[in-house]
Amino acid sequence: MDKVKKFWDDQATQYREQVQATQPDHYSFIREIETIIEHLQDGQEVIEYGCGNGNTMREVLKSVALKDYCGVDYSDEMIQIAKAGLNASHVRYEVGDVKEHVPHKLYDVAVTDRCLINLATHEEQIIAAKNISSTLRPNGTYLMIECSKKSLSNINEVRSTMGLSEITERWHNCYLDEDRFLQDISPYFEVTSVKSPISTYFLVSRTINAIIGDKTGTIDYFSDINEAASRLPATGDYAPLKLFILRKKEV
Repeated sequence: MDKVKKFWDDQATQYREQVQATQPDHYSFIREIETIIEHLQDGQEVIEYGCGNGNTMREVLKSVALKDYCGVDYSDEMIQIAKAGLNASHVRYEVGDVKEHVPHKLYDVAVTDRCLINLATHEEQIIAAKNISSTLRPNGTYLMIECSKKSLSNINEVRSTMGLSEITERWHNCYLDEDRFLQDISPYFEVTSVKSPISTYFLVSRTINAIIGDKTGTIDYFSDINEAASRLPATGDYAPLKLFILRKKEV
């Protein structure tokens, strides 16, 4: 875990407040923000684990008038940068570990966006989910935006038919074993919905744009193809990154 933490500290040092500190894919980042906005309401109190440099929620707060927001990340460097961009009294950032962080109060909504996949094992992911449930009020909502092994397999099947190599999990990631994960968190959460908001975008960007990238020797995340794909409606299950809407169970 120390190696992974160093990776994110280094990302913060290199990119500071830029989006690239946590997400190199511009259009995916935009869809992640739009997805979070769609599922939040004015007046809610929200805690986010794996908040990084604060970029995601800064964009969200332009559209949603939250009553209170707490961003938590275990990277000291990320939190320092997030605090530097702080300009609202109802927003704060803390250094903490998603597996054991105890907030000073309970929240209406918890959010993670590519946080749990940075934990080393399935067991640690379950511990984190259990802890997140303890931060929520009764019937609270957990907006879990995380990557699924099953969905990664789906896009790789398509890439294989097009002569493209498999997309592999990055060295610091452990994607969710989706069915097993949802079963193991069932004592703490009820699954309300599972959505794949960037499925179409991912299908196009990781096939057609990837083929062009193979020919040119570089992948252009800002290509016209990616921009057009980002405006298509979502269909299928081709993006590892998915939204799981979970409702806290009363144990």
